[in-house]
Amino acid sequence: MIDGTGFIRQTSEGLIEFRLIFGANPDRLNIHRALQFLDTAPSGTLVPATHYFDLVASDVGGSTWKASNLYLGDKSIYVSQNTAVITGNIRQLVLVASGETGLGDSVQLCNLFVKGDFKLPYNEFQDNGEKGSSLCKLRMSIDDVDIEFNNNNNVLGISFSIDIKILLETYESNLRQAVSILLGVDLPVMYSIKRTADSAETSIFSSERFASGKLSGPLKTWMPYQHEDMRCFVEAYIKAAEGQDLNRLFGYWHKIFVVSNSTIEASSLACGVAVEGVVKQYFKGLFPAEQGKIDLIGEAKIVVSDIDIDSVIRTQLMSALGNYQSKSPKSVLYVLCDRLGLDKKIVNSWSKLRNKTAHADDVDMPKHKYEEYFQQYQSAMYLFYRLTFLIIGYQGGCIDYSTIGCPDVIVRKIDLDSA
Repeated sequence: MIDGTGFIRQTSEGLIEFRLIFGANPDRLNIHRALQFLDTAPSGTLVPATHYFDLVASDVGGSTWKASNLYLGDKSIYVSQNTAVITGNIRQLVLVASGETGLGDSVQLCNLFVKGDFKLPYNEFQDNGEKGSSLCKLRMSIDDVDIEFNNNNNVLGISFSIDIKILLETYESNLRQAVSILLGVDLPVMYSIKRTADSAETSIFSSERFASGKLSGPLKTWMPYQHEDMRCFVEAYIKAAEGQDLNRLFGYWHKIFVVSNSTIEASSLACGVAVEGVVKQYFKGLFPAEQGKIDLIGEAKIVVSDIDIDSVIRTQLMSALGNYQSKSPKSVLYVLCDRLGLDKKIVNSWSKLRNKTAHADDVDMPKHKYEEYFQQYQSAMYLFYRLTFLIIGYQGGCIDYSTIGCPDVIVRKIDLDSA
């Protein structure tokens, strides 16, 4: 244990920093002996879990704040005559307070505070006294859950209350994922407050937790009359998450998002891989190969198993034959486009994009080729969003990025089993 006095602060850039002063005391280990185990990991190896620290701090009011998984690098420790100053960054700082909060026994409340000025289909005015009023509130109801968005002074507040039987962390995560996809940003939550009848948890987040960038959203969400499409998307996402794991879907979206401010080559690679990953994760099992082909593959497996060859080669051959028991991602996409009523040229654009990203860049790409490249990326991104709609069961308006001018189109909900 390393203890001492110090401070924790959040910079104007959103980073959370701490500084701890470890003073000389003959009754305990000096700083060198206390931290000598940090030098035991050989160069080039991963940092062992035992090299990360937990932090517990008491503020002037007596409240206890906690943080976990802190790493002290070479430049984190400054030593002078057995007195050390230890500095570092914190990704999440948590305060848990017990006691009555004023909420009923059957209710949980969550407030999120997000940095930024976001365009949403606000549908309520806020009275600002002598300054008049501003259209900065959005309310939506999903089943028995009322969700409110409030944009004020470059901070977006998101609040909702749910029944105690619903896992608060899961609902908050699903809501945050849905809104992130809609807005095309990894929501930079500055802090959150979660309350039950007998406790309140406050979390402060460092800006380093969130990737920067801006991705074109799947539908228009900035005019008041568009709030119903936003509500339908959020509702579809949250309800779909109750029956299946959408963390992979959000992960593939995040793969596209993190390179949204990068080059067209990087964005295309991420988008092409994400579409293929979504197909393999959520759709490939719906379209097995024809029965006759499966029977032939089964016979081939019997032959391979009887051949006297190296066991590694046999395993590779069996695995390769197994891959033929279902259609390729491209074949599955053709079927999906047919059932969604989409032009199969979108799949062709994705396939060209996928092939192009597997080869060397054309460093002297002419302007018309670049525009064609960008249009293929736009088509692949639209394909990703249509797959997302299909997975969560969304129906409503969306933006067709595969068509020049990006027109609005209507998405209809379909059942793949009966389509």
